[in-house]
Amino acid sequence: MRQEIENWASLLKIRQRNQHPYIMYDLICALPNCLEEFLKIQKDNIQKIAEELAERNIKRIYLIGSGNSFYSALSGKYVLEKMTGIPSIPEESFELLHYTIRNLSNSGDLSRCAIIGISLSGRTKACVDAIKTASEKGVYCIGVVGEPGSPMEKYAKMIIIPKGVRKDVPVRVSTFPSAVSAINFLAVTLQEKLKGSKVSIEYQKQLSNMPKILEKVIKEVEQTTIELGRKYVTDEDFYFIGGGPNYGTALDGALMMNEMSRGRPWAWEIEEMCHGPWSTLRRKSIVVIISPPGESHQRAEMLVRAIKNNVGCVIISLVRKGETSELVEKSDHVIEISENVDEVLSPILYDVPLHLFAYYRAVSGSINPDAHGMDRAGFDQLPRELHPPGWH
Repeated sequence: MRQEIENWASLLKIRQRNQHPYIMYDLICALPNCLEEFLKIQKDNIQKIAEELAERNIKRIYLIGSGNSFYSALSGKYVLEKMTGIPSIPEESFELLHYTIRNLSNSGDLSRCAIIGISLSGRTKACVDAIKTASEKGVYCIGVVGEPGSPMEKYAKMIIIPKGVRKDVPVRVSTFPSAVSAINFLAVTLQEKLKGSKVSIEYQKQLSNMPKILEKVIKEVEQTTIELGRKYVTDEDFYFIGGGPNYGTALDGALMMNEMSRGRPWAWEIEEMCHGPWSTLRRKSIVVIISPPGESHQRAEMLVRAIKNNVGCVIISLVRKGETSELVEKSDHVIEISENVDEVLSPILYDVPLHLFAYYRAVSGSINPDAHGMDRAGFDQLPRELHPPGWH
């Protein structure tokens, strides 16, 4: 990672595009092919890992990562618990390493505990150290990484996700959808091992069709995201709101808005937004509600109603196509997702439109979405201090 950081500034000068389509756009559009590649290449490997988890009679799973790897852990919790019934706990890698892991030895038979470490580089220090320490304690460890041969491979069974990145682009747009796909597929496969194939056949079908569905969604929502990017190019006050598996989606959407277009977004879990953060809203605030059919939908409708009736913010809602609820009626803009999948599998489809929104906001503001802010004076030094050798 340090070598990449040192090369970013020079690479951006050499290969930087100065207009749409930027490299970031290519990466977003490549996501369907990335997922299709993953499903083909990793199917047998995930089958073996699921068999080992079932044989070990795993009773608890931790999912760890940093940045959008952690956000994918937050979303992955829900599909693992729904498919397998195994309690699954998402935690920031740093937190698990320095706090939680101290108590693991006091929490029962560690051979029946598993940790899934998510790191696109496979080199993030906190994640690698947590996996190493847990492995030494007898915990079964799985690494979800972007390439073979990483340090994590010494201590964990590997699931290789398609990187979908280029070394000349600091923003790694594929981490969240690729990692979530890996967890989804592992969860459905493990369910089959634990409960029988008939239980998971519908979810297997939805996952197998995900690359084609995602390709369709990108085409359908792009024009709307272009218009939103242009309209709100100068606005800074964004709130990304999601519940359940789409709280992670909200966090990833906010991060992309920050990294690609230098916005200053907030991201809140839907119930938490109702307990204080609403007090910072202004009439010009832009609230992005991620609300597919599911357990969070009614609360999202209540939140939008209250905001519109009392503050009058701009509401952008991401909903299932054909939605006719009050949430849609009170929204200023609606991004419709035409394909219907189970709520626990929805984050991938609802995440990518947020990437496009951030991208087109950057383009409309003459900001290079490939640069991750590294094209600003002095900012090329910041990652060197945040990630000294061996830290990322």
